[in-house]
Amino acid sequence: MWGRKHIQRLWTILTAKSATERGAAATEYAVILMAFAITVVAGLSYLGASTGGSFSEVVINAPLSMAACKLGGWESMSFPNGDPFTNQGDCVSFKVSGN
Repeated sequence: MWGRKHIQRLWTILTAKSATERGAAATEYAVILMAFAITVVAGLSYLGASTGGSFSEVVINAPLSMAACKLGGWESMSFPNGDPFTNQGDCVSFKVSGN
């Protein structure tokens, strides 16, 4: 069983060690911080790689106004699902419908 003498002796040993090894404690904290940073970078790299394909295909080139559909502007625009407008009327109708 641990008695008061044992606890005092342990406390004396621990405080003596900490008084002589301040540099070692700083080094240990630096190693822990580096391990944490590597873990965060690895996690974000994995997360970025696993979600990269999900957002790369979302390109919306919908018209901002009916005027944008005129003078051949409709040819470079598309519905939100990516299907191109077949003519100026599709583009204007899309914008008139409130989208």
